[in-house]
Amino acid sequence: MEQVEWDSFPGLLPSHEQLIWDEISQSNYFWQSLPLLLNPLEAQGIRALYRAECQVYFVTNRLGHNVRQQTEAWLRNRLELPSWANPTVIMARSKGEVAKAIMADFSIDDKAENAWCIGWLTTPQNSKTPDCRSYILDRKYNQYDHKIGSSKIRRVPTVQAFLNDIQEKLCG
Repeated sequence: MEQVEWDSFPGLLPSHEQLIWDEISQSNYFWQSLPLLLNPLEAQGIRALYRAECQVYFVTNRLGHNVRQQTEAWLRNRLELPSWANPTVIMARSKGEVAKAIMADFSIDDKAENAWCIGWLTTPQNSKTPDCRSYILDRKYNQYDHKIGSSKIRRVPTVQAFLNDIQEKLCG
């Protein structure tokens, strides 16, 4: 089943969606048990950010029991992070405000509204360039008209393209 809209799943009735979300929100292991959707090179690229002593934050609006702890465990295990690398997970609905508060340099999301808000909220007054380079991971469900959405967002086909941009900006 391919997701074509952010907040809906084809073939499922709203009542079925609600039952699924109820189960997820009651689970102590759902988020921790998900498979890794990155390829090995992308996972290696994230580990490289830790080795380069970059501050890496994972901002999520997931729901359920012990979501932060589940996500931290998932990141450690699925990304095979070194024992000294403790992932920082921030639970927040307003990702743009978080990006501004932590003075993020780079951000990637697959929800268009999050990428737009990060671009808008991290752009200083009287500037056309955001302080945080906001990227959107290209998916069928997040297509938008650039005349309506933000032109400050860079669309990338893969997480690797995002990591390549970070590497280029950091290392020249």
